[in-house]
Order: sequence, then structure tokens, then C-alpha cells
Amino acid sequence: MLIDALKGARRRLGFLLCGYVLMPDHWHALIWTGYPLTISQVIHDLKKVCARQLHARRGTQGPVWQHQFWDRFVRHTREFNDRLAYMHLNPAGGADIEL
Repeated sequence: MLIDALKGARRRLGFLLCGYVLMPDHWHALIWTGYPLTISQVIHDLKKVCARQLHARRGTQGPVWQHQFWDRFVRHTREFNDRLAYMHLNPAGGADIEL
């Protein structure tokens, strides 16, 4: 459901999805937004779409997501590569490896 929401949001909002990883209790994504789009707008859209779909499937209502999310600003190529490697190593238990 989240992957479909990511695809739809990319079409609607026009951001770049540079990488992602889904885990049982959280997910990581490396997203680039061009002005005036913000990461907050992208995450809000994803959460809204997923919550609506989940409630429609389950016949439920109420909060699905945590209110907040954590983001990091990537300033240069090395940091981009480090963040991407961290994301991809995370599910394998290698996220605490120093890059």
C-alpha cells in the first residue's frame, strides 16, 4: 500500500524518490523535492492516502500514523551516499556500521 502511495505521490507532486526501504515497524526514504514542494507536504500526502486506503479496506477510522516524522537535510554527495547506504543496510542489521 505504501509503495503504491509513493508511486501516486510521485506522479501528483513530482518529487524524486532516490531510494527507500520498508521494515515491519518503520520505513526510510531518500526524497528530493524541488521548490516550492516540501518534504512535509510529501509525507502528509503519503500518510493521508495510506490511511484512507487502510480504513476503506478494514472499515475502520481514526489515527494510523504517528503525528511526527524525522527528516535530515542532505548537504553534499558524500552525505547522500552515506544516507543511502545506511537505509539499505538497516534491514540487514548493519545500520550501526560506521560509514
